[in-house]
Amino acid sequence: RKRVRHFVHAFRNHCSLQQRETYIKRFEISNMGSNKSDTVAVIVKNNTKPYGKIVLSLKNQLLPDDKLETTPSQTDGLENDIETDLRIYGCELIQTAGILLKLPQVAMATGQVLLQRFYYSKSLVRHPVEQTAMACICLASKIEEAPRRVRDVINVFTHIRQVTSNKTLTPVILDNNY
Repeated sequence: RKRVRHFVHAFRNHCSLQQRETYIKRFEISNMGSNKSDTVAVIVKNNTKPYGKIVLSLKNQLLPDDKLETTPSQTDGLENDIETDLRIYGCELIQTAGILLKLPQVAMATGQVLLQRFYYSKSLVRHPVEQTAMACICLASKIEEAPRRVRDVINVFTHIRQVTSNKTLTPVILDNNY
């Protein structure tokens, strides 16, 4: 029985679907009347998924025209120029934070794409740009395998906010016991 399981596992991982079907037919013919061949044939036939293959597709690389025409922000009453400015501001925030966090450019670009795609499904009126940019850079750093601690991301965004508003630089205190 262990042999059958080992055979089926190896068979699934190393043979294409056509090779499996051909081999099963040969195996059934050569072992007519044997219970083992029936067991193997049933186990292997039930599993038609290809193992070990990654299918990459670009089917959803572009958004459909109906999503590009009117965004949720425009539906909430935000003017197109203001929406564009806020999107640019979010991308600039991600770029600046990425530089301060010493992220690779690919991670920053991924964060900017995530931000743009997010705001084609959610409104800028309801979701603040700073918080979304923070989440996007955090997620992008994980996606591109250059992870940064959430605490570091929060500190960098606070630093950017303090520098741009000409405030004195003070450290972030999230908890007195920290």
